[in-house]
Amino acid sequence: MLLQGDAIVLAGATGRVGGATLATLVAEGARVLVLSRSAERARRTIADILDDAERAAALPFAADLTDPAQAAAAVDACVERFGRVDALVSLAGEGFGFRPLVDSSVDDLRKNVAAFTEVAYNLAVPALRAMSRSRIARARVRAGGSSSSRPAPRRTRRPGAACSGSRRPA
Repeated sequence: MLLQGDAIVLAGATGRVGGATLATLVAEGARVLVLSRSAERARRTIADILDDAERAAALPFAADLTDPAQAAAAVDACVERFGRVDALVSLAGEGFGFRPLVDSSVDDLRKNVAAFTEVAYNLAVPALRAMSRSRIARARVRAGGSSSSRPAPRRTRRPGAACSGSRRPA
């Protein structure tokens, strides 16, 4: 399993994409702190998505991630339960509603970008601090969308083919 034993904070876990992410993380062996504004919604997502054997790998936690103290408390709960934080997945945000693009304004865009960025920041800072305290994760803390321990395969010129490792395709 790719993520065997990893401790992951998952914000925004209770939506469709978050639920699919939760199922994948647990199936790959991760232990997951399931963040939602509602503890009941987090518990319901865990019960609906994971089977009996997988549920022990998920911890429901309620937090309003627009509040930096609550975001830090969520990270602390992950460390308390699982001993560390190996990764953070932030799918959460405090948006100002959705409207068709043609009916929106630049101000709408600014408000939404600021809100989603603030939520991610509030969670990322304590998560990175927790990761940097872990001797295991210290070398792997980085900003980006890929894992430093198992990089994605490089693309080749042949359709449908990929390679990994240190050699570049010809």
